[in-house]
Amino acid sequence: MTQRFSFPMAGAIAPMMVLLALAATGLLSPAPTAQAGTVGFIEDFALAADREQALKQLIPGTADYYYYHCLHYLNTGQFKKTDPLMKLWVKRYRETARYWEIRHRKMLLTYGESDKSQAPTLAYLRWKLGLSFQHQREELEKKSHAPTALNQSLISWDTLARRAMARYRSISGFEPASYYWLSQQKLDKYKRHSLLAALRRPDVPNLAKLVAADLSDNTSRRFGSLKSHSKMLNSQLDELLKLKPDLLN
Repeated sequence: MTQRFSFPMAGAIAPMMVLLALAATGLLSPAPTAQAGTVGFIEDFALAADREQALKQLIPGTADYYYYHCLHYLNTGQFKKTDPLMKLWVKRYRETARYWEIRHRKMLLTYGESDKSQAPTLAYLRWKLGLSFQHQREELEKKSHAPTALNQSLISWDTLARRAMARYRSISGFEPASYYWLSQQKLDKYKRHSLLAALRRPDVPNLAKLVAADLSDNTSRRFGSLKSHSKMLNSQLDELLKLKPDLLN
């Protein structure tokens, strides 16, 4: 014979979807109390006209005593009477399957008794079922206020070149790819000498003028002291000789 449990109809009842979810996960599955072929006390309890009298058959302190007393109090709406029994029950027998069955039933039956009784039950279900409500609505084509291009006033060639000129005495702030551009700029004697020392190819504008100015400032010790001198083309050497004829001496 199966157990029958009466759920009170007064007040708000737990949503059907919650009940179905609990049933699917086994939270409401009654734990068996007798082996196949024997029915035992469960039949006396289920068929008793006075279940208070039937409960007197149980020995206090046994697992059946706690289970059936709590079940009776839940069926009759005496929910607060289950609290001291459940504390003794779990202390003596730990959290058994039947203990959890009673706990689940109590949380569902007390849902909606008052405005304050809904929140604990919902929190309990979220915890026990591992529910998470972290989902957020996706907003497609959301207008972005972030910039889509770099600020050219901060990274333009003029800005970077001016910064390198002011920061370094030499041309160490420039890459070799910029030597062609540097050879056409008005450089002080230190940057000009640094450029001539760094050049490894003669294909830059004004090379002869740069060498002549460098030698005139006595920044370079003599013609041939820098590698760029030996890289000069014949046409550049002829131009240099016109700018500085004393090189023949």
